[in-house]
Amino acid sequence: MECYRLLNIIMAVTLSASVAQAQTACRFDFGSRDAAEGYTAVPASTVYSDDLGYGFESGYAPVNVVRRKGTPLTRDFITGENPIRFSVKVPEGNYRVTLTLGDPEGTSRTTVKSEQRRLMLEGIQTGRGETKTVSFNVNVRTPQLSKGNSIKLNSRELDYDTGMIKTYTWDDRLTLQFHDSSVAVCALEIVPVEDVITVFIIGDSTVSDQQGGGTWGQYLPRWFDNHVVVANHAESGMTIKGFRC
Repeated sequence: MECYRLLNIIMAVTLSASVAQAQTACRFDFGSRDAAEGYTAVPASTVYSDDLGYGFESGYAPVNVVRRKGTPLTRDFITGENPIRFSVKVPEGNYRVTLTLGDPEGTSRTTVKSEQRRLMLEGIQTGRGETKTVSFNVNVRTPQLSKGNSIKLNSRELDYDTGMIKTYTWDDRLTLQFHDSSVAVCALEIVPVEDVITVFIIGDSTVSDQQGGGTWGQYLPRWFDNHVVVANHAESGMTIKGFRC
């Protein structure tokens, strides 16, 4: 059964690139003013819904907007004392995420995680009046394989009573988490990519995406550049033997 699960996972991720290619880039300008040209304005009150297809995840601390002088893209930004989670509904696949960070009138420090707490950027600092554009790759996957076929999720991943997925690892959206001592996120761009190396990792709970704490599998993406994307398929309770075919 475990071998069958792994083969299904590999098949799903192999097919994901062609699905992602059909989607165009998504560009979001955070703040309370009109968006920069080519971007979608995202005020702090924007809560995620399937109909909208993007927004801040509900149930977390309020998002604050700071207004400054500057270009249409950098004159306001989102910040908060607690982690901010922003999601975009996308097909499964590999995506390049580009962020514009910084405070036009102050300093900032921002750490970024994706999906289920995968560390992407750590402590990115900007000086007073400085902004930076940074990017990284994220692998997004869902349980669906083909019509009528899907990967069987366990009770940690799926609420069997409601049918709701309980983890950002398997849902139908790309979720980013912003946190640190002085978060300042001005803008976001998400583009599907194919020309990257996918590094698959497997293992047990010391590797898998966890809701709390952090495993080496969750920290691994932070050490790769834009030529690589990490696909973490480790599962709690499994062993290396369980992944053998």
